[in-house]
Amino acid sequence: MATVNISRNPEQLLNLSENIIKKHKKDGGKSALTGMNMSDMEKITIETRKKYDEAIELRKRSEKLTEEVQKLLGIHKKQKTTQPGHILYYCTQVRDILKGIFRATLKKLCDWGFIVNDGGGNNKPQNP
Repeated sequence: MATVNISRNPEQLLNLSENIIKKHKKDGGKSALTGMNMSDMEKITIETRKKYDEAIELRKRSEKLTEEVQKLLGIHKKQKTTQPGHILYYCTQVRDILKGIFRATLKKLCDWGFIVNDGGGNNKPQNP
């Protein structure tokens, strides 16, 4: 026996609903769906389409902003720590300078917020 599946994918389900409404309107008074509350279905479909399109746009915007943040931090996959102009570059420079100054007492770097792994004790940054 044949089955008729309904997708749970939001885009596909919305498209199906829109196609049903379009066919119902095209058929007019001869529609097989005259006994259904098609105006409510259409109202919900229009509202859902607006919200879905907004959600997709926000997702795209969020992805773009996330990429911009990654570039500013210097953690974007296309960046290197040796390229100036991002936070990781400057933090790396500060770490290297402080390691030179406090080479005998690296735990002092905790005062600047660095985590120093020396195999023991409190390695967490100190709050000023």
